[in-house]
Amino acid sequence: MTQATAGHGALIAVELGVTPTGGTFTTVAELNGDITWPELSRGETEVSPHQDNIDSWVLGIMRRGPLTFSVNFIFDDSTHDNATGLYSMIQDNLQRGWRLRGPGGTTNTDEWIMSGQVQAITQVAPVREGARTCEVTVRMSGPMKIDGTLFGVAS
Repeated sequence: MTQATAGHGALIAVELGVTPTGGTFTTVAELNGDITWPELSRGETEVSPHQDNIDSWVLGIMRRGPLTFSVNFIFDDSTHDNATGLYSMIQDNLQRGWRLRGPGGTTNTDEWIMSGQVQAITQVAPVREGARTCEVTVRMSGPMKIDGTLFGVAS
């Protein structure tokens, strides 16, 4: 029998205030679709010497894809608005702390913590039917923690 779990209930939180020591995480309101956690990958370089008769490869530094998610857009919500929310974050272009938790995740369990900047926001307001939504892309940068384990320590 499978041990798969539903993704419903996953949460994204962000530090709304930017301080030297970090702030308090606030859950982003009204997540409404799939959350694409950052892909982890390493680029490859072929290093096969001419005397070998099979290929050899080395992998480069760990890279992350963007975090993408969508919300039911609420123009005056503190996590969406232009005073402290997503629109403020794309305007100020500052790195903030982000926390991703799977359903039922807790401190250091099914939890990613990293820094990133809001890279893109696309708002959609349907003319006839449907909810006003927003697609968000966050570009992560620097070391991060996955389930309490430090990844990507700078040398």
